Amino acid sequence: MELIAVTAGGISVYTYGLINLAAILAGLLAACGNFRLHGQDWKRLEDLLLWGLPLSLLAGRLAYVLCHWNEFSSAPLTALCFWHGGISYYGVIPALFFTVFAYCQIHGFNPWRWMDLLIPAFLLATAVQDLSLSSLQTGAGISSLGGVAAGSAWTEYIEFQFRPLNVQEMGHFHSILLRGAQAEALVFLLISFISFWQSWHRTPWKNGSVALLGIGLVVFIRLCCGLLV
Repeated sequence: MELIAVTAGGISVYTYGLINLAAILAGLLAACGNFRLHGQDWKRLEDLLLWGLPLSLLAGRLAYVLCHWNEFSSAPLTALCFWHGGISYYGVIPALFFTVFAYCQIHGFNPWRWMDLLIPAFLLATAVQDLSLSSLQTGAGISSLGGVAAGSAWTEYIEFQFRPLNVQEMGHFHSILLRGAQAEALVFLLISFISFWQSWHRTPWKNGSVALLGIGLVVFIRLCCGLLV
């Protein structure tokens, strides 16, 4: 998480920040495409992103710090360094809900309808972030990003100094983060198909049902993988 991608003029750009940027851009493209597909004004996403992105990042960071306060109690200022640990979905999801509902209430839109249109973007951003982090995990040999000892062909080699102390005799590990990201990508494809089918046949489900289905599946996956932190 603390790997530096590039340093220019004494300023370090962390890999974790680039991963989050890629996830945000992918989600934004997916949201614009889905809004246009359903005949909605995609330009309003600029206002929504302006408010929703900072709020969700701050809420996600706050939730992470509170859940892992023992890591920050001795040096509270490190809580401002997002690359130390990352963000938590306990904060991100409620913040996104609040932003969408507040924006729709102010401008007279149906918030549940907007959630249905935005859920593919959220799912894609989540999958991109986790896939990228799993690649970072494998490349750097950092098993703490999510891995369990195993011996099958579907595992990755981890250098000895990075292996968990209780299983150092095991050279290969399942990437839990990778498995979760793959499942999230499948959920994204499922929800995208449902959204496209609704647009094509003009037979939408009850407003909010697609969003709740997508979020429910992602939360279930992350709980099963132990990634909802």
